[in-house]
Amino acid sequence: VRMNCELQTEDVKDVNVSDVRVMTVFFLSFCRFALMQQCWAYNPAERPSFKFCLETIEELQARYEQLVAAVDEPLGES
Repeated sequence: VRMNCELQTEDVKDVNVSDVRVMTVFFLSFCRFALMQQCWAYNPAERPSFKFCLETIEELQARYEQLVAAVDEPLGES
């Protein structure tokens, strides 16, 4: 089971900084909520493993840091 939580730094390059912060929080909230829903699946066989949860949370944290860094870059630099 893999979650589809894709948001690339290129997606936020031409957006207002305050808008990007809101988008980032919304994006991460959506992904965390989706993970939580999977963990509470009625059928235990459909629930993700602890390893999957940990990897997903680490991936979300890394994605958050990438997006924040992209927003905080001075204009014109890549």
